Amino acid sequence: MERAYQAPTGTRGLSVYVCCVCGLVQSLPRIDHVADRKVAVSGGADWGNIRYGKGFRTTVAISVLQEFVDLETIHSCLDVGSNRGSFVKHIKALAPQASILAIESDPNIVGDYSSIEGIDVLVNRIEDVTLPDNTFEVVYCGHTLEHLRSPRETLRQIEKAMIPGGLLFLEVPNLEFVGREDVVEEWFIDKHLFHFLPEHLTHYLEVSGFQVEAIVPDSSLENLTCVGRKPEEPAPRFGGEMPALATKSFDLIRCYQETMAQGKSRLRKVGDTLNELLHKQRVVVWGAGRLFDVLVQIGGLNTQALQGVIDKHLVKFTSSVHGCHLKVPDDLLALNPDVVLIMSRSYFSEIQEEVHTLIPSCEVIGVVQLLDAANAEQPVTIS
Repeated sequence: MERAYQAPTGTRGLSVYVCCVCGLVQSLPRIDHVADRKVAVSGGADWGNIRYGKGFRTTVAISVLQEFVDLETIHSCLDVGSNRGSFVKHIKALAPQASILAIESDPNIVGDYSSIEGIDVLVNRIEDVTLPDNTFEVVYCGHTLEHLRSPRETLRQIEKAMIPGGLLFLEVPNLEFVGREDVVEEWFIDKHLFHFLPEHLTHYLEVSGFQVEAIVPDSSLENLTCVGRKPEEPAPRFGGEMPALATKSFDLIRCYQETMAQGKSRLRKVGDTLNELLHKQRVVVWGAGRLFDVLVQIGGLNTQALQGVIDKHLVKFTSSVHGCHLKVPDDLLALNPDVVLIMSRSYFSEIQEEVHTLIPSCEVIGVVQLLDAANAEQPVTIS
């Protein structure tokens, strides 16, 4: 392996390496569990431990799985890394007869679904659990594989526990995201130990005995979604070298480092433009996560001049970010903004629609669009 990158904002001393044989990108040393986990609402490598992001992807997972199986008819399901229970609760509503096993390592977040009849919860890490053989029709593993000691061993463990013909929904962060020209937030966060390209995920599934039914990056390249099926008859498991993927991985990381270096000036340019706007109009920010953090920390956004900050999800877990008391969408009318600045890549259209439902005349601006203008060396203007 060859060292390719180290996040300047990391707290765990991890370096990013690329395997010169297969191109798999890994963060080392392999620190897969930290007892004293600090919550950080941050655009840096220390982001995390709020444990709320998986719920955003449940609707996508259900929709994708429904293309391959009638979920209302299933009788057994496994959720690996069940988090706050969004997926298992949806499955239980669709298939009340289903027996569901939820595995979650954090006892602090399983309380509201551990008592639901038909849902058994194991508070443990998947690597330390013995699963029953040939049991599960559907397995859900969303944004868990990248945290584990050995993704390949866990996939083999899951495959053994599934019935022939069973379906696996697998989702991980997509390494291709670092090739975006507008990336400004640290992608190689401390919590993620493995970083997959679509080719890597396909390879891992195939060597673990799965037939890949579909593998799809989303439009933002933030998520890599895959459906695998356990064949009725065992399939050959091929290994082999993939040096072309090593070149691709190195090129992506090199591009990312250049983009991140340029990102500071782009953030400052956008921050200056927005600070001028704050002198003239009432501005509400929607989204207090990673993009908001870097725009404040690096771009110099004057949070004291904001009319308010809305975050419908983060508000459940923290009351304020950067000194701004978080509001819910229903507060938008009382805030009465002239402009809503959306701090989201993947959900801009949905938030824009929600804003216009509440205040039809309100102007909506996406910070990603402003960053795009700054990246193209165009004047960053707001009408």
